[in-house]
Amino acid sequence: MFGPNLTNDQLRNIVDEMSDLDFARRVYCQEMAGSYIAVGLFEDVLISAMHMCDRVKLKQILGDDIDRWTQSPAKKTQLQGSTLGSLIKILEGHAIAEADIRYLKWIKDKRDYFVHRLFHEGA
Repeated sequence: MFGPNLTNDQLRNIVDEMSDLDFARRVYCQEMAGSYIAVGLFEDVLISAMHMCDRVKLKQILGDDIDRWTQSPAKKTQLQGSTLGSLIKILEGHAIAEADIRYLKWIKDKRDYFVHRLFHEGA
């Protein structure tokens, strides 16, 4: 929508010329985009934390005879290939506090609504 060389003054002029409804739509879209990015970053941080945690084991691909240096990239690859719901299920099996699991599920529910349902309702 905006070129890479847009100045503050040019943006102010564009915003000043918007109707109240168009301005509200723009702010709404900015907030939605920010939320989407924040949840994506959250999921990446969760994967990194699970990858570093020795308590989280991924039994399907890691055998006892694999060198630890080989296991680390394999673990991260499997975590990155997992859905947020799958990541939560893995954590549920590792004595994570119930309140933390509820919070992760709450974030997942909000993300799922945003990704799968929000635009079907004509938002």
